[in-house]
Amino acid sequence: MIWCVEDDASIRDIELYALRAAGLEAEGFPDGDSFWQALQSRKPELVVLDVMMPRMDGYAFTQTLRQAGSTLPILMVSAKQLPADKHRGFLVGTDDYITLASEGKVLQENLPAGSTVTQETISSGCSSVGYLIEAGMGDFGTGQNAMSGTVGMEGKEPYSKVSALFATVKYAFVAELATQSFVDKTGCSTLAEVFEKKIPCRFVAEPVGSSDYVSFMYLLDIHGVTVEDIESWGGSVTFTDGSACCDMLQDGQADMMVGHTVSTSSSLTELCMSAKMVVSGLTDDEIAGMCERGYAEAPIPAGSFGQTTEEMKSACQASSKIVPSDMEDDVAYAMTKILVENADKLAEDVAGYRGITYADMVDFDAMVVPMHPGAVKYFQDIGVLDADGNYTGK
Repeated sequence: MIWCVEDDASIRDIELYALRAAGLEAEGFPDGDSFWQALQSRKPELVVLDVMMPRMDGYAFTQTLRQAGSTLPILMVSAKQLPADKHRGFLVGTDDYITLASEGKVLQENLPAGSTVTQETISSGCSSVGYLIEAGMGDFGTGQNAMSGTVGMEGKEPYSKVSALFATVKYAFVAELATQSFVDKTGCSTLAEVFEKKIPCRFVAEPVGSSDYVSFMYLLDIHGVTVEDIESWGGSVTFTDGSACCDMLQDGQADMMVGHTVSTSSSLTELCMSAKMVVSGLTDDEIAGMCERGYAEAPIPAGSFGQTTEEMKSACQASSKIVPSDMEDDVAYAMTKILVENADKLAEDVAGYRGITYADMVDFDAMVVPMHPGAVKYFQDIGVLDADGNYTGK
């Protein structure tokens, strides 16, 4: 049994998918706390460990494990690629250290001599990247309109001093999941049906700070429904972590959830395999409402979670690679050129680059903020945009 400790759900799902496809048993954990809890009753044969995690990073995790006398084999997997990063990993007790093809690494290798690239993780994920860039605490990151809503829901205005280099592939979509028993009992399998009939329903959702929370709250807003309304109909809404959401659905303690996820999600695949679940996409009105809130229309692929047999309509986070608006044009041009020309290499480890096309990159409807003039110039020079900034169809 291999345990993967990784706070980024999309990366964790990919790791688990790859290991299981190779015939290996694997289980995922979003943080050190859930790992330590599981370790009280069972033990893996190998730990695949992310380094850049919030609260307790991989270095502290490994040091704590070794100080407790554990000899569990540990494989650190990280985008931190400097010799000092690897050396630190071995000092605290990792058995091996693998570096990923990260944007930071690609930029460092290709920017002019003397350029310095540092890479850090943040506990709030993409929800606050734009605000950190506006505050001068960073120069590059992935910004998502949908995720910025997490901060927006807490009273902040949308960020305005950042620009986009290009948009990325739309890969994390919104899915509605209901237990088969609830569908059999009520005849309802979607939020629209539940809200129209005011059916008592026990919803589970991830808490503030997650994309699932934003997606769920936006859908409620689109329908003009509040958590208080759901409770007044005899239902409930429980905000808890993703694994607990799946456990509650599987154990019959919940009826429905909204997942913002990828088609290979290990947790939802396991849920659909172990419990009878009905997966639904979004209605046209829901898609239109989500697009007004920073999402983009994108389908749920056939075969998602090992269950869906046909493609379904849905929406996904619209994300972009963002930089300060006052970044010099030639710097933005150079960064765009490097990332675009290394997209195939980055696709090995960064989901947003997989299958990306020029049409995806200059999809202005999916772009979080206006494109930086330096990036516009690059795409004009390679014939993707015309002199007026319109897509040429290349």
